[in-house]
Amino acid sequence: MSTDDRNQMTDKGEYEREYASLKQRDDEPWLEFMTRFCRLTSFLGPAAREPLAQANKLKWVVCEKLKWLIVNQEFKDIAEVSNAVQNLEIASKDMTLQYDEIFKKNQTSSSENHKAYSNLTNNTQHRSLQQSRQNPNTSHHSDSSTQKMLPQNQTKPLCNTCGKHHHGVCFRATGKCFRCEEADHTIKDCPKPNENVTGNASRSASVVPPTTGGRVFALSIGEAPTEAELAKKRLKHHELLG
Repeated sequence: MSTDDRNQMTDKGEYEREYASLKQRDDEPWLEFMTRFCRLTSFLGPAAREPLAQANKLKWVVCEKLKWLIVNQEFKDIAEVSNAVQNLEIASKDMTLQYDEIFKKNQTSSSENHKAYSNLTNNTQHRSLQQSRQNPNTSHHSDSSTQKMLPQNQTKPLCNTCGKHHHGVCFRATGKCFRCEEADHTIKDCPKPNENVTGNASRSASVVPPTTGGRVFALSIGEAPTEAELAKKRLKHHELLG
């Protein structure tokens, strides 16, 4: 065997090993990979087998992101595989462009909304600051009016001893009278009258009910007519009628 024959056999063995381990890289353009694939099949000749076998080989060595989109399809030759892969790449680029446009629009809309919200917040704070500067007593009057509208008990603290609202020391804790604030008796034995009861009684007594209209005549015993006078009056009355 000549040296040329041995070199050809060595080269053929290298081509077969390269063909067996051939696979497209994720960053390798499709046209470059197809050129490499066709070069190896031309070097191998019959060893690369028939077009259908080459098509099955090619669809399994496509990069991972496209392989699973075409691996279940049937192809007659490597030209059909190449067309399918190129169509997928075009569709992928179109989808990427559309996604980028949608993403940019969303980013622009979000930025505009954020800017509008910031302007609205700043304007509201600016107006509030101006109003507070122009009317410095507004907040004080508002607090005062709110406090006046609250019930009286809510303005006093709640006592933990008696459970009522009042200021100062609790009389129940000190044992003082709730009415006169003395310490020698309780409210039920307080000698000081209840101002509320006394005041109500005084007001009730001072009110005189109105009298009805009409005249009342009172006769004493001496002014009443006798039976004889009444008989004479009745007789006189009959004579006038007769």
